Amino acid sequence: MGENAIMIPEALGVIIEELSETAVYGITLIYLWRLNLNDYDCQSGKASELHYQTASR
Repeated sequence: MGENAIMIPEALGVIIEELSETAVYGITLIYLWRLNLNDYDCQSGKASELHYQTASR
């Protein structure tokens, strides 16, 4: 691991790595939780209708 190159004890490096990983997963979870999928659902429905209208002409 890279901790050995910068003189950090391996145990501390593992703790920092795990905390960083947990933070990234937490941020991702919060982002996905707050993402309003209804906005995207409406946009895809309008795109499908537009495609149908142009394809049927």
